[in-house]
Amino acid sequence: MIQMPSREVVEEMVFGEGGTIGRQLKAMSDFVVDETWNNDVGDQTGYLYNYDTDNEPLLRTGFTKQTDEDSLKHPVRIRSIIKSYRSIAKDDPELHVLFKPSDWNRESVVPRWWKDKSVSGVDYIGLDIPFPVGCYIDIADDKGIYEKWLVVYDESANQLPKFGILKCNHLFQWVSEVNGKRFIREVWGVVRSQNSYNSGVYTYDKFTVEESQSKAFLPYNSITAELFYNKRIFLSLPLEKPLTWDITKVETMNPKGVLAITLYQSEYNSETDGIWMPEDPSNPLPGQYTMLADYYKKPTAPVVEPPKPTPQPDPEPSSDSLVISCGSPRIYINRSKTLTANCVDVDGIDVTSKYTSFTWSYTIDGLDASSVINQSSVSGSNKVKIIFTGDESYAFNTVVATCIATDGVSEVTSSISIDILA
Repeated sequence: MIQMPSREVVEEMVFGEGGTIGRQLKAMSDFVVDETWNNDVGDQTGYLYNYDTDNEPLLRTGFTKQTDEDSLKHPVRIRSIIKSYRSIAKDDPELHVLFKPSDWNRESVVPRWWKDKSVSGVDYIGLDIPFPVGCYIDIADDKGIYEKWLVVYDESANQLPKFGILKCNHLFQWVSEVNGKRFIREVWGVVRSQNSYNSGVYTYDKFTVEESQSKAFLPYNSITAELFYNKRIFLSLPLEKPLTWDITKVETMNPKGVLAITLYQSEYNSETDGIWMPEDPSNPLPGQYTMLADYYKKPTAPVVEPPKPTPQPDPEPSSDSLVISCGSPRIYINRSKTLTANCVDVDGIDVTSKYTSFTWSYTIDGLDASSVINQSSVSGSNKVKIIFTGDESYAFNTVVATCIATDGVSEVTSSISIDILA
C-alpha cells in the first residue's frame, strides 16, 4: 500500500516555488513510481562503467567485483524491460532500462569518471554525449549472473528516464598504428544482422565475390575512434578459413557516444592474418582466443599497450544531507545572490564544520554556465556570493547551482534551481 504524502506536502508540491503546476504533477508522478518501485520483478541494482573504468575487461559474464570497494563500477537502481524478443530470424533481444526517478534526479547518479575526462578517457561533457549512452551496464539474469550490456540510445518516449541497451556478444580485436607504433586493441561490443539484398555472393563477368554485410555497435572512446574505413577485423569463430570483414561505413553522431559501423565480408589472408588458440605459446594474448587481421602485414609485430594507472574510486556517499539556501529562488541580471550550503546528519544536527571542501558549479539547460556567473568566496567555503553577468537573452531561463561537500573520505551533493529575471 502506498503511503501518500500529506496534504501539506501536496500543497507544497503544487503551489510552492519549485515550478509550474505541470512540473509539480510530474514530481508527484515520480513519487508514486518511487513508492511502487520494489513491487516490479525487474527491479535490481545495475553497475555502470566505461572502457577505462572496467576492472575485468575480458569478461562478458560472471563478474566478481561489482561491489568491491576499489571498483569504479557505479551502482544504479534500474528496471529492465524487454522491448523486442529474439526469434530464429532476428537478433538478440533489445531491452529498455529504466532508472529509479529519485536516484536519477540526484546529482550523484552521474559518476565522477563521466565528469572528469582524465579518468574516463572521453570528454563526455564537452562532446555533449547524453549520460549514460556509450556506457556498459552489468545486469543480472534470472540466476543472478551478471552480463555486460551496452547503452546504445536515449529513449525519450515518456517522462521517465529510459535507455535502450543491447547485450555485448563479441570481443572485437584489431591492430592499430599510432605514431608509428602498432598496438593490439580489444573492446567488447555488439554484432547485429544487416540486411543485404542478395544471397551473400555476387557473380560478375568472370569472378564471384562475397557480398554479406554485418552491423556492429561499440562504445565511443579513444580506442574505438581508431576504427575507420577499410580497417580489417575478424567476426568469426576460429574456423579453418575464418571470416574477415572490411569496415565500409562509420557513424559517430546517431547517437553520440556510440560507434556504429557497417562491415562488408572480405577474404581471410593466411599471409597477413593471425589466429591463435588459448594454449598456443606464441599467442600475443595468452589464455584466450586471439584473431587479428593484418597482424603480419608489417615486419614489426604489434604489442599490447601497457595498462593505464587505475583511477581511484568515487568517494563513498555520505548519510548526511546537504541543504542549499538562497532566500527567494530567483536572480536578476547583473544583481547578486548569496548561496549557503549547510550539512545535517540523519538526526537533523548541523555537521557543516566537519566538511573541509565545498565545490560549486553552475549549469543552464545542462550546459556549463560558469562564463556568466561571477562567484566570489573564500576557497572551499560553504557560502558564496554570485553575480549573474549574462545579457537579457538569458531572462526566464533557470540556472542550476550545484554544491559538492567532502570531508576527504565521503561526499554529499545538492542542487538548487534559480530563475533568471531581467
